[in-house]
Amino acid sequence: MELVRASGRPVAEVARSLEISDATLYNWVKAEREAAQRAADPTALTESERTELRRLRRENSDLKMDREILRTR
Repeated sequence: MELVRASGRPVAEVARSLEISDATLYNWVKAEREAAQRAADPTALTESERTELRRLRRENSDLKMDREILRTR
């Protein structure tokens, strides 16, 4: 991850030079970036928490719509 940051080279290029999958290196870089953000703000949501929050908001919206439809009947 340091190599990507320090070199300024694209993740895919660094991954090829290390002979690893670019998706793997990208995931490692992303995880490190998120860990640094959480360290800077311990109250920040994790990626899984953000995903769950989006799902719950969508579900809440759907339920509100269902309630409105049933109310008008």
